[in-house]
Amino acid sequence: LTAHELTSMSSVSRLKGLAKSADTLVLFMAGLEIKKIQLRLLEAGVSPSLPVALIQDGSLPTQSICVSKLKFLGKLSKKYNGRPSLLVVGRTVSLSRVLLKKTRK
Repeated sequence: LTAHELTSMSSVSRLKGLAKSADTLVLFMAGLEIKKIQLRLLEAGVSPSLPVALIQDGSLPTQSICVSKLKFLGKLSKKYNGRPSLLVVGRTVSLSRVLLKKTRK
C-alpha cells in the first residue's frame, strides 16, 4: 500500500477492512503523508496504542528507525516529512528490538 492512496476519504473504508484482516500494514513513501496517515488510521478504528516504525534509508549504512505508537506518529512528521520512508504499523513492530539485537551480534 502506498501512502499516497490514503489521502482520500474513500481510503477510510478500505483501511477498516485492512485493519481488521491484516496484522501488519506496510506503507511505502510515507514521509510526505505522516499526519494524514495517522488521521486515516485512527478514523478507520486502528488502536492509538498500536506500535509503528518509520524506516528511512532501509538496508543502507545511514538507515534510521524510529519506533513509537500510532497516537504519537504525527509528532514524527517534523523529522521525516518529505523524506522517503517506509511505515510499518502493527504488533510486528514490537519484534524490531529483538531482531536488531540479533543482527548486531
